[in-house]
Amino acid sequence: MVAGLSAKSSIAPRALLQPDEISEAAWELATPDINIRGLVDQLVSNTLYSDALVAVARALPKPYVVSWVCAMVRSDIAQLGTDPHIRSALVIAERWLAQPTDENRESAANAIRNRELVTPGDWLTAAVAWSGGSLTPPGYAVVKPADHLTARAAVAALYLIAARAPDEFGKRLAHFISNALDLFGSEPAGATQQ
Repeated sequence: MVAGLSAKSSIAPRALLQPDEISEAAWELATPDINIRGLVDQLVSNTLYSDALVAVARALPKPYVVSWVCAMVRSDIAQLGTDPHIRSALVIAERWLAQPTDENRESAANAIRNRELVTPGDWLTAAVAWSGGSLTPPGYAVVKPADHLTARAAVAALYLIAARAPDEFGKRLAHFISNALDLFGSEPAGATQQ
């Protein structure tokens, strides 16, 4: 279980999320009397799946976010077969998960350097690349990635996966959220912070 997604978490949503990361309606639900899991549960019950996806991604440690996206990619691999970067992205991400070294993170950064990020594979690779280290190539001044970038890249990958079935977009986001809660959460939090 991940502390941030636990029903007993003491993490307040507004301590983790910024107003520009979620909709105004979601921000209004992020009251001081609930924790992040309580917010996710409320967002799902209000069908604010995009906001719930962001909240889950931000609540997870970076390796868990990458692992979650890998699991969702693997579960959808038949549909993602047209993504030219998906298999290499999985290899890169799973190598980093097995050995989260800066060398493996830099391998991800090199894979996306000078490339537009347009596929789920690109964004999965970016999630790894932006998990630490520097945004600049070796030999340049270090520019640390903002803490939220791994989550943002993961959400972009999941949006693109869900968008492959536009009529089921919300349903697919709900599936991704449910999967993360099954993997890393516990029972629903309700509306009280513990």
